[in-house]
Amino acid sequence: MTKTVYQFAHLLVLPLTIASTQAWADESNSGEGRAKTAAEIDWRPKELMSEAERSKLSAICKGGYVVPSYLPDDSPPVSQDPSQNPMRVRADRASFDAEQNAYIEGGVEIYQAPFLLNGDTANLDQKANSVTVNGDIRLRSPEMLLTGNKVNYDIESGAFTIEESSYLAHKEGFRGQSASVKRPSENIVIIEDGTITRCDPHDKSWSVAASEITLDQAEGVGYAEHFRFRVQDVPIFYFPWVTFPINDDRKSGFLYPSIGSSNVGRGAAFTAPYYFNLAPNYDATLTPAYIHGRGLYTELEGRHLNTFGESRINLGYIHEDEEHIKDYPWRDGQRWGLSFENESTIADGWKSTIDYNVVSDNDYLEDLARSLSIENETHLDRVWKVNYIGDVWQFDGSVHGYQTVDSTVTEANKPYSRLPELNLIGSWNNEVFDWSVDSQYTYFFRDDELLTGNDKVQGNRLRIKPEVSMPMEQLWGYLTPSLKVDQTNYALEDNGLGDDDISRTVPFATLDTGLYFDRPFQFGTQDYNQTLEPRAFYVYSPEVKQDDIPDFDTSVKSFSYSQLFSDDRFVGGDRVGDNNRVTLGLTSRFTQLSSGIDSAVFSIGKIYYLEDQNVNLDGEGSHSESESPFAGEFILTPVQGLDLKVTGLWDDSESKTVEGNSNLSFHTQDYGYVLNLGHTYKDDDAPLEQANISTIVPVTKKISAFGRWLYDLNDKRTAGTLAGLEYRSCCWRAQVLSSSYLTDDSELSHTILFRIELKGLAGFGESGEEIDEQVPGYLGRERLYH
Repeated sequence: MTKTVYQFAHLLVLPLTIASTQAWADESNSGEGRAKTAAEIDWRPKELMSEAERSKLSAICKGGYVVPSYLPDDSPPVSQDPSQNPMRVRADRASFDAEQNAYIEGGVEIYQAPFLLNGDTANLDQKANSVTVNGDIRLRSPEMLLTGNKVNYDIESGAFTIEESSYLAHKEGFRGQSASVKRPSENIVIIEDGTITRCDPHDKSWSVAASEITLDQAEGVGYAEHFRFRVQDVPIFYFPWVTFPINDDRKSGFLYPSIGSSNVGRGAAFTAPYYFNLAPNYDATLTPAYIHGRGLYTELEGRHLNTFGESRINLGYIHEDEEHIKDYPWRDGQRWGLSFENESTIADGWKSTIDYNVVSDNDYLEDLARSLSIENETHLDRVWKVNYIGDVWQFDGSVHGYQTVDSTVTEANKPYSRLPELNLIGSWNNEVFDWSVDSQYTYFFRDDELLTGNDKVQGNRLRIKPEVSMPMEQLWGYLTPSLKVDQTNYALEDNGLGDDDISRTVPFATLDTGLYFDRPFQFGTQDYNQTLEPRAFYVYSPEVKQDDIPDFDTSVKSFSYSQLFSDDRFVGGDRVGDNNRVTLGLTSRFTQLSSGIDSAVFSIGKIYYLEDQNVNLDGEGSHSESESPFAGEFILTPVQGLDLKVTGLWDDSESKTVEGNSNLSFHTQDYGYVLNLGHTYKDDDAPLEQANISTIVPVTKKISAFGRWLYDLNDKRTAGTLAGLEYRSCCWRAQVLSSSYLTDDSELSHTILFRIELKGLAGFGESGEEIDEQVPGYLGRERLYH
């Protein structure tokens, strides 16, 4: 039987034409004794989806929603004004009354771009500009599918009400059922006595039920009255009114809470953060937390973005810390912390950076603001830096102070503030020479009230380093001689080591030369290029007396392969080394010709001292050896996902390892399995040997375990741990985390944290970055699952 097509424009009846029996949407109306829900109709298992459709899915999902092609082949272009889109009706039978109202029966299909409405019968009311459709209803648009038994549709505005409905929003992945669904305007959907979830069809892991749910697609937010959160259809908690996100845009509302516990006097803790989307360019997150044994602790994070840059402020406050008062009865228990960061572009080439941190006491971070990190903070930065980068000149100026939060650091060992530090660097070149000048002015200051003797010294330092070099480069090698002068002047106060006005001049001469040899070869089916790169480096600088100069910011560099070709062994400006030495090094690379990736790099080198090195810093940095240990570095990447890096120092005169660092990293393509192994060894006055292992291992398809263990082999004790168990499904996941770290008094602190994430409603925030610092590879896994 053929269907008759009726076409309406502004509800004016146009001539009739006959259409074929092919329906515009070939969809089954029922399944196993009941009508399918909207989600069941458009659900596709992953194996039945196209490659493009699968690429949009999380790796853990078994399938997703697909909008089928449903528009007629001859459909006209869609107008932004719904009233300008003509209506076409297809059905088995139709009749008209005297007012030209239409009564249609039998496989009704009504199309008004972009909507397609299917049902059993329909009444078209010309006076009301509306259509009422009854029976097995399906209302489809590119963004949504609804089913029900009755719908009232306004032809001019596109508004509708559908009763006893199920619905699916494809893009956001929301689905549910309700007594009725209303669409009063283009971006508003109102769900009466309904449910909503982002879980797959038949998955009842979680859902929201409410007397009324309003989805504002323009704002990306949902509002629910008489909100009930349900697990497996069982109500867990009730709230009179809540808001929640329905897309990835920012919006105000509660974030999901976390529950944790610690053994360091902090007890159990419960946090319930609330996010304020105040404006497109600024927002805030308020996080009240009740900590058993301490009281109510509140954190506030604010962010602001303008045309110059971005600012971030973090505040933490507890009015009366009960546990802290027990430890320090003479204090009132008020504790707080402040962190402020700003990055701004002042003008073309000019940038400003601020990083200011302050806490009320040394134990604040450990007691109240501990992250997943297993390393302790010693000093908090307070720095404001302004820098300029031009074609010739680079400038940066800063004021830099610190707050020491490690009680074991003595007053004499606290760092100096730099008020200010100014750096100016210029560089020029022509066809023969490269010229540069590096200058720095610093005023060093620290509170000397509790200091005595030489520790009270402070003052000014001006350092200027002009340099000229003559690089000569060819495809087969290079030769670069250079000359430099390090000129430093001091104007000091309370210098117990000598005069307050000191001048020091140290000239440098260096010669850097190297050769390139290469050969192609084949290993298996892969073509490679191997290089052999011998290098020689010579540096000379005379010995200049510096014992009357205090130590403001200087230390001796830790010797490693990267220091073989450095012209000085000191970091900072208060010591300049005497040098008369030659470095010989050799590097070999194995490079894949097809990709340009180095599969292996091997480097080794040694320094030969032609004279003793006498300049020292508190006894360090001088020695009379004729040669250094061998310094080597080996990097191997045989296949994607496997990396090995080994660096070390080998003393051939005593046939022993002086220092070694080994790191092996492995991960599968999907980061389902991750393994990181590390070993650090150092044989000096403060021997160190630590082993480090971190891993991610799937327990089942949905459960993974991850963790890190840092073990001190010298002290034969654990230095830090992180262990986690994570459950993932396509619509929710949960984590249980346990971490430990050594406190200042060498006590092992333990914390336990439980977190839950509901797809589309709340996430774990920035915790992925924290975990990735402990278990490298975790963020790679996150990117595949989201």
